[in-house]
Amino acid sequence: MKKIRFLVILLLVGLTGAFARIYDEGLLAIYAKIVPKLMALDHTPRRGRPHLVILHEPADVKTARKLAAMIGNDPSSTHRSSLKVEVDTYAKNICERKEVAALFLLPTDGKTLSKALVCAKKRHILTFAYDPAMLRYGADLSVYPGERIYPYANLDALKRHGIRLDPFLLNIAKIYREKIR
Repeated sequence: MKKIRFLVILLLVGLTGAFARIYDEGLLAIYAKIVPKLMALDHTPRRGRPHLVILHEPADVKTARKLAAMIGNDPSSTHRSSLKVEVDTYAKNICERKEVAALFLLPTDGKTLSKALVCAKKRHILTFAYDPAMLRYGADLSVYPGERIYPYANLDALKRHGIRLDPFLLNIAKIYREKIR
């Protein structure tokens, strides 16, 4: 009987999202401001309206929706009316969607992340990583936090993905130098 109670409690805790990661609100606000601006510096030929998809694990859906709302409601953004922002899980096949110009990657395990990045490489999709550690798996851009905030660019990944960025961005960015896994 005690085992059944324990399993029921564990199931309920799991279903309520108690295993969701804790995200830094300030960092989310920085990403909400900087991602549309960095997307504007992507000179890779694209069709139609810019389209950003925020990929997340099921437990992180609230954070993903919050970030999407922050990006969509930023009054200072020049892309407010033209940028389409969606939220989706890593489980969905993003490769089948033709309109995606950029992915924002919330933390996940390395295997799941690698699958998303393989798709991004095939489709020349710009990738932003919440965690700079995700650059080692092949994400294109992240944020380098410190006294000042800088874009953090993985030049090897950008080259492999066929992404052409404005030279201005590469001049101000911190460059990621480690080998990709």
